[in-house]
Amino acid sequence: MAPQASFSIAPGASAPRRIEAADARADGRRRIVLLGRERIEIARSVGGVFMHIALAPSAYSGIVLRLSEHSDGGFHYEVRLAHRDPDLAVTLLEADDDCEATAEWRLRARLASDRDRSLEKFPRRAPQAPSGSPDPFCGA
Repeated sequence: MAPQASFSIAPGASAPRRIEAADARADGRRRIVLLGRERIEIARSVGGVFMHIALAPSAYSGIVLRLSEHSDGGFHYEVRLAHRDPDLAVTLLEADDDCEATAEWRLRARLASDRDRSLEKFPRRAPQAPSGSPDPFCGA
């Protein structure tokens, strides 16, 4: 299941963004994530037990752009909010369009850097695409 919304910590954003995401261990194989300026909340049920956790954005280690190859030679892109505990990582966007994924990754990394001002936490350069893959910069 692809995420239904994207991470928003943009200036002026008042309401948290809601993402319904796949979660293999959760009942119904899904979880709900609320992304706000001050916290990220994850809610799911496992074995009938409801769990809710709220984390500060600073608990996350950065914004990751993952690239994987399809069997037909195309590519799939995933933008994630990374956490040292994989169960707390949040997928912000999944797409087969490199321009959309790169734009999302750059935006989220910039917003996170603006919020945190920690240059070491968030990458400042775009990922290098494998040889023969589409240009991740999309002419930018």
